[in-house]
Amino acid sequence: MKITKILLSAAVAGAMAFAASKASAVTVFPLVKLNISGTVTYTTTNTYVSTTNSSGNIKGVTYKTVGFNNDELIKLLNASPTFAAALTNQFHSVTSNSVPKGSYIVWNFDTDGLIITNKNGFSFTLDSNLSGDDFGYCELDYDYQIGTFTKNGTTSAGSEKDYTGIYFYFYDYNGNEIEVYGAGTLNWTYGAMTAGVQKTTVSASLGGPGYYSEVNFNTAVATVHASGSGTASDPIAQNPFVIWY
Repeated sequence: MKITKILLSAAVAGAMAFAASKASAVTVFPLVKLNISGTVTYTTTNTYVSTTNSSGNIKGVTYKTVGFNNDELIKLLNASPTFAAALTNQFHSVTSNSVPKGSYIVWNFDTDGLIITNKNGFSFTLDSNLSGDDFGYCELDYDYQIGTFTKNGTTSAGSEKDYTGIYFYFYDYNGNEIEVYGAGTLNWTYGAMTAGVQKTTVSASLGGPGYYSEVNFNTAVATVHASGSGTASDPIAQNPFVIWY
């Protein structure tokens, strides 16, 4: 069906107006390259059966503590059949069923997403993928967030420091799980405004004790620390973050 020039012009004008209204609402925050580390203390059995030695002393089950970092978390994912299937589903290739060497983790705190990526274009979001499996995320608790900032009245350049609650989650569908509630700090630097946009750098530091975790299907308690930074060009309306959100 043909469309008259009048209707076409009206449609184009409407689309342009809509695009202009949405442009001011575009959300662009720095992706934070995270260095994640921590420890997990777990029981070697979930039976909690006590034992009696030859001297008659009674002893409970033993604990074991192991450390982890980005590489260890990726190793756990690569050892998971569910994760391998998710990668195969995502990239439509059985040769792409593990994370490539040299990959790292970035955090999109606007979406809570933890993304495994590398410089060659590999990118897999742990909690938003074609398989629908939730392998992990890191969430800011916006209900418990405070911040302070300074901005230049002319250039809008400035800095900001925010404190917030966080929730960190990791699960490999293979008997290993980490859940942590804690606190986070976001330190911001935003440059002078140019055409409504300013260069923005944020560094993040997160940490806290475990809520519920598992190692090899055994009950565990974890602690997590994560830190990193990132830079992007943000719409000026998004800074300061504590007010924008």
